[in-house]
Amino acid sequence: MAKDKQRHSLPIKEVERWFLREGMPFVVRNMRKHPVLARSLPALMFFLGGVLGYIVVSVSWRWSPPYRGLSAAQASVRMAEDDGYQLTGLGVATVTAIGAALLFLWLRTGRRYLRSRTAGITGAVITLSTPPLLEGLLNWSWSDAREDLVIGAALVLVIYAFTRAGIGSLVHWSFWHLVPHLGNLGRLVTRAVPLLLLLVTFLFINTENWQMSGNLDRPRLWGIAWFFIVIIALFLCVRLPEELKKLRVEITPDSVRAACAGTELGKLAEQLPDEDLQFDRHPMKLGERLNVLLIAFVSQGMQIALLGLLVFLFFVTFGAIAIKDSVAEAWVGHPLTEGTFFTIPIPIDGISNELIQVSIVMAAFSALYFAVYAVNDASYREQFFEEILEELQKVLLARECYLRLLEVDGPQSPEGWTKLAEVTQRS
Repeated sequence: MAKDKQRHSLPIKEVERWFLREGMPFVVRNMRKHPVLARSLPALMFFLGGVLGYIVVSVSWRWSPPYRGLSAAQASVRMAEDDGYQLTGLGVATVTAIGAALLFLWLRTGRRYLRSRTAGITGAVITLSTPPLLEGLLNWSWSDAREDLVIGAALVLVIYAFTRAGIGSLVHWSFWHLVPHLGNLGRLVTRAVPLLLLLVTFLFINTENWQMSGNLDRPRLWGIAWFFIVIIALFLCVRLPEELKKLRVEITPDSVRAACAGTELGKLAEQLPDEDLQFDRHPMKLGERLNVLLIAFVSQGMQIALLGLLVFLFFVTFGAIAIKDSVAEAWVGHPLTEGTFFTIPIPIDGISNELIQVSIVMAAFSALYFAVYAVNDASYREQFFEEILEELQKVLLARECYLRLLEVDGPQSPEGWTKLAEVTQRS
């Protein structure tokens, strides 16, 4: 009984939540205390809020005068061709999705039952059942309802897998570490982009490129984009482990205190004497090694994606300004079509479907070039990986303290941790 009280007096659960926020879920030893479905509830509420917002717009449009007298099938076809409906639906769905996720995060603060396994299962069931149920009741289309159920189930599985792997936390972690270091990225871009733009701008105004890219159907276009993404991913998977071999974790009292500062372990580490902060390393499991690799992969991937997005926007803007519709029509061999992105119309003059497709191909090629250049550029590699390695060293040192906390009741536990647990229990 005394051992249970001693263990409960230590901030193990709070430390485990910190590791989850840092994108290191495989470090946590007892995931039963942190149900995956419960942790995925913000993402599920985001999806559910977006669906409900889009349904509200659909119902409002369906009962407006132009569509009121039409059958459900006819109204759906007409609404799909209505740019106002598409843009309104996208805008409302985005607002309601973000609002639902933020509202849930606010409600979950201080309410432990919203972090429970029961809450996670309930949220998943609601997310699965609400869209098909509303589809069936509003449109009496149970075949569409079954389709919505299958899509919802697939989405829940994807969200579950991403939450278990800590992808959301990794993206959040990478984003907030990318913002302060945009200067380093900018210096690399100023070296890599001039030569890159010379090459891709020549390709951009090439007739054969427009004939190939502009005449692709969208599934094949996205297939090409994914081909480049897979090549980039394979390249990073080969090169990143070589850089991570430089990672060394030196366990000293000062390094442990510095790594734990700002976490739930910080107070404990500060109160322990130096001799209790010198202990042997715990061997890393395969999942933890993959977790470390994933952090570097996501961080590098976000920088590559940012550059690809900038190149895409550059060529869309450049094409809309510099290339007349008559010239583009001569290149592609047919009249230009209205620009759409994921079926959402872009109501801007000069931005055609063909221009968007050529820009996507150019952005994908540029991202591949940047990935190769970044990993082979010595100064950027030194700056980028020094920062990543420094952050990973802190996380891995905190991991050593966390694993030592779990051994408080064991025979190899340092006396200092046990004494501190007793002091914490009495206070």
